[in-house]
Amino acid sequence: MRRAFIFPLFALLVTVMSGPVGASAVAEEGRGSPIHLTIGTLGQAAGLDQFPLPSTTFRLNDRLYFFTQVTWDPGRGAPGVHHLLYKWFTPGAPLFSFGGDKEFKSAPMSWSAYMVGTHVGLGHHRAEVWIDDQLLDSHEFDIVPDTTAVTTNGEVAHKVFESVHQEVPLRDAIKGYARALLLNGDTNTFERETALLRSSGERTAAGAWKIYYFYHSLDDFGRADPTNPQWATLESTTARWLAATPDSPAAAIMAANVLLEHGWAYRGDGFADSVPVGSGTSYRALLERAARVLDEHRVAAAADPEWYALRIDVAKQQGASAARILDLAEQGLQKNPYYYPIHYKAIEALEPKWGGSEERIRSYVRMAVERSRSGEGMQAYGRIYVYIARNAQSPLVDLNLLGAKREPLEQSLREIDTAYPDEFNRDNARGIYCFAGFKEDFLALGRRPNPDYYPVAWWDTPEWRQQCDDWIFLGKEPESAPLSYRISAWTSFLAGFGAGTWRAVSLVALAAILVLEWLQRQLIPSSPSAVTPATGLEPQSFDASRYPRTYLLVTAPWAPPLRITVRILVVSIAVAWMLGTILRVNGTQVLVGFIVCVGLAVGSAWIVCARLMSRLVLRSDSLELVGPGGRRHLGRGEISTWGYRSSSASPGAGFRITSQTGKVLEIPPLLGADESLVQWFERLPSGRAPA
Repeated sequence: MRRAFIFPLFALLVTVMSGPVGASAVAEEGRGSPIHLTIGTLGQAAGLDQFPLPSTTFRLNDRLYFFTQVTWDPGRGAPGVHHLLYKWFTPGAPLFSFGGDKEFKSAPMSWSAYMVGTHVGLGHHRAEVWIDDQLLDSHEFDIVPDTTAVTTNGEVAHKVFESVHQEVPLRDAIKGYARALLLNGDTNTFERETALLRSSGERTAAGAWKIYYFYHSLDDFGRADPTNPQWATLESTTARWLAATPDSPAAAIMAANVLLEHGWAYRGDGFADSVPVGSGTSYRALLERAARVLDEHRVAAAADPEWYALRIDVAKQQGASAARILDLAEQGLQKNPYYYPIHYKAIEALEPKWGGSEERIRSYVRMAVERSRSGEGMQAYGRIYVYIARNAQSPLVDLNLLGAKREPLEQSLREIDTAYPDEFNRDNARGIYCFAGFKEDFLALGRRPNPDYYPVAWWDTPEWRQQCDDWIFLGKEPESAPLSYRISAWTSFLAGFGAGTWRAVSLVALAAILVLEWLQRQLIPSSPSAVTPATGLEPQSFDASRYPRTYLLVTAPWAPPLRITVRILVVSIAVAWMLGTILRVNGTQVLVGFIVCVGLAVGSAWIVCARLMSRLVLRSDSLELVGPGGRRHLGRGEISTWGYRSSSASPGAGFRITSQTGKVLEIPPLLGADESLVQWFERLPSGRAPA
């Protein structure tokens, strides 16, 4: 995606950008050329992959970034290889030029080049970029001594913000502008900009808070070298700023943020046991200073919701308890329940590796949604779980483990898309839908408008996106995940309900089993000792006072015992429900499992109903056979012949009766056969047929 061309004094980077980008002032690009300039900027940036903030004045040791973005008329042949040439001039004379060939593949296309001020020298200069021997863009600028203050052109910067319609470049542009203000010591402009953003609550097209990117303009700045003298300059600048304006939220937040970032430069991104002793001491000292700055200026600085997000981050690194983190987060959400960075910092701090737990995170999600529901519905739910997925090593496992459920997740992502219909949000949603198997939701978003894109997470690779598209739009099932991954996904889904839920389920299940056992003892009599059929009894000795009597029938002798059948029924219903709500591992597997569970549930329900409803009622003058399909009544005088269904003449095996009209009535095996049952049949006036 990115390729650098290195020259003795110059580096060139090409970054393909997707989506429409508004044009700034368009130069007269090459007479008759199909290529059009959409953005041309000379300014400062943290690197070749950062958007430069426009400036016309630079110091000797500054890097001058020349950013160019172009598009072209379809059908005029612009795609292909074109020759780039950069020319640098001092008044009245050329300094040097360099260039190279570049393949243009898809519009819009952008790249950056940089030059170090010392190679140009003090004074007034001009830089030009040419394509195929035709001038495309040019800028004039001044190089001043390092001791001279440089002012960033805020008005031009905001025009650039308005022209950048893609989320990631816009965030980079805001951070670059804020970073330039700090590095130039222009705290007055920084104060003014953050005050405006705080009062307006201005967000990007994707709904991100712009003020957050001002405050986090130093993220990863200089982390490779904690001894860089710029750290001392930044600490001195923010300390003077805070001393001059102690009631400024921005001054307190940035003074603490500089200390925190400097501390991370000492600590590094490795495991704790890999940090040298001296670096660890410096890290902890800077962390303590950051906490002290925030706490001493809380009254004024807490008017800005970023104070809470930053204080949670510092508290996490100082080993604060989960209760302390939740308390800070709740206070912050009381002030501003819609400031998402509080969610992100709280979720990080509540991870088990920082002393939290999955249950704490689930509790926080519930609190965050309730706090913001009146103004933003379920959006917080989606924001939090998208953030979790973007940073997770196993997104599906983490989503399941931390309690993400299908219906609220779908609803929240739809609400985010309605409120902020931006491709960045839609790409986040597509990622969740693909991981979770929400095919219909993915289809509703449609294909991505441009194959070139900014990844939303480390796992968002071209290969992964292609697999998702093939599955969604072409019906190609992805390769089955390894068994170990599928097991972890299923177990994480079950664990995601939380220990409290499973304790309640266990108690309910235990109560249900006890009730079932009691009912079974009450409704189904114990099997008696062997009953010997009576022989030679006289009909007139029939004792009618023994009746009516009821016996339960075994309508499905092949079925498992009732208590096992009930357990199968309960488990099948529970699993079928879970399969309908789970963030899926494999759509086909889930569908097959769901069908099997529904079949088991229906079959078990029929067996249970048949067992409980099917019975034989003996009265003094008749019998009645009751079952799920209805009732059948037969008087004693209507019986022509009868017999046992088994050759052993066992009454428990059931009876076969023939009526006077010749119809045969089969009585299935029954439970609780006793002497009264035997005598009712043996003393019938009709004859007994052989078995």
